[in-house]
Amino acid sequence: MVKSNSIYKKLGKLRPKALSKFENHHSLGKETFARNCDSLVHTLDRQEEDYKRQMNETASEAGDCIEKAVVSALRAKLVRHEILAARSALVLNQTNKFYHSVMCRIARDVRLGVVAGEDDLFSMLPPELIDHLKESIAGTTTDGLLDPVVDEVERGVE
Repeated sequence: MVKSNSIYKKLGKLRPKALSKFENHHSLGKETFARNCDSLVHTLDRQEEDYKRQMNETASEAGDCIEKAVVSALRAKLVRHEILAARSALVLNQTNKFYHSVMCRIARDVRLGVVAGEDDLFSMLPPELIDHLKESIAGTTTDGLLDPVVDEVERGVE
């Protein structure tokens, strides 16, 4: 037997107008994050080209003037960090787009009387997001994060 999810129960209690409003809200969210993803992909393309240009400039200046080569290498490093930040933003936007897509699908399922289990919902995850989501969830674990500070405060009080 498929274990029913609480979201289906919760949405099943909504009136049709409220369910449509819920679906519309998530449809707009999905579109917004899809546009953001497209924009980030274009930004990443530009940054990758800039990085390659900076690295080529560094290599060509290495023989002529070491100071210029160092400056160019530092610029390349800055662009590399911007690329990493843009990739992180892209993963977050893809995750949010997926979330809104799933919520739209759940709203349609509720309207049609279909109830999916947790395994069905997990199977909807795109493979490229699974590892990122697992890392993100692991990164939110804060157990023991403040223990050294608490120990230091307790030692100071004694």
